[in-house]
Amino acid sequence: MAVRIDCYGVSDVGNVRKGNEDQFVIADLAKKISFSHSSLHNENSPQLEQVYGKLFVVADGMGGAVAGEQASAIAVETVVEYVLRSMQWSLFLDQSKDADFQDELKKAILYSQNKIQEATEQFPDLQGMGTTLTMACATWPRLYVVHAGDSRCYLKRKSDLKQVTTDHTVVQQLVENGVITEEKAENVQWGNLLWNAIGGNSSELATDIYKLELQHGDMILLCSDGLNKHVTDKEINCLMDLNTNAEDICKNLVELAKEEGGTDNITIVVAHFIDEEKENNKRYEDMETLIEEPAEKAPKQKKEEEEEEEATTKDTERIQSSMDETIVDANIQDLTGGEELS
Repeated sequence: MAVRIDCYGVSDVGNVRKGNEDQFVIADLAKKISFSHSSLHNENSPQLEQVYGKLFVVADGMGGAVAGEQASAIAVETVVEYVLRSMQWSLFLDQSKDADFQDELKKAILYSQNKIQEATEQFPDLQGMGTTLTMACATWPRLYVVHAGDSRCYLKRKSDLKQVTTDHTVVQQLVENGVITEEKAENVQWGNLLWNAIGGNSSELATDIYKLELQHGDMILLCSDGLNKHVTDKEINCLMDLNTNAEDICKNLVELAKEEGGTDNITIVVAHFIDEEKENNKRYEDMETLIEEPAEKAPKQKKEEEEEEEATTKDTERIQSSMDETIVDANIQDLTGGEELS
């Protein structure tokens, strides 16, 4: 890929829940061959690998602690399995087959829907279990986001943060139809009631798919609603402005969500798409600056060194003065024949 991706994910149970029904995955999409033994002369390169892209997935299970955890796990595992085993790898590289690629990503979500239905038929205790799922597939510079439920994907570009996905909640439908305002929607108690999710006693599934053209410096953030229940988009944006390291962003957002209540599980995945060439050039320029212009010493260190140098100079002068006096005395004694002058 033409960029370096700094990515990190974290999932926290929060302050109230006893179990964690969220799941997340960050994965390299790559084909790899490792040689166990070969007659080839180039023994120093025993493997061949081609990286096609990066996969990010967040899922938030529902239906009770055990059922919710299993639903989100089944969804994530089956989506990853479908991408690995069923998708044509050439689709990642051939932009002329963009429509086919998007269809395959939708099929991955439908595949997980079927697997959850099979599990509920086999185990009646899991009846009604379901999960949200938001998946982002990056094959530079394209980013595809596939979505069902109310987990979210955000895109941060420079100082702006934009929600890419639309929540599949009843409240959001009312807002879109002009029944209630966004301000009132924030105070609705049943605001997390879903009309669309994977599983959940419904064989029908609506799948949204979005395509973005990434730029160097972009960041994407995937999260379960345990984050945005307590942290506003403005707060998320401010924190991402203060931190560019993916791990720091994830951990600080989790802490903020918990400080503001932490009533649900909190799962966050962040990816920062860094211009590797620009980064390397800056590192090289910084090294040149260090070589040509040594860094200015800290005032305290500089003062200590000056005081030490001044003390050394005084000691040298004192020793030199003492030596001069000794030499003078010796010369006087030579002149007087060793007799003391009165």
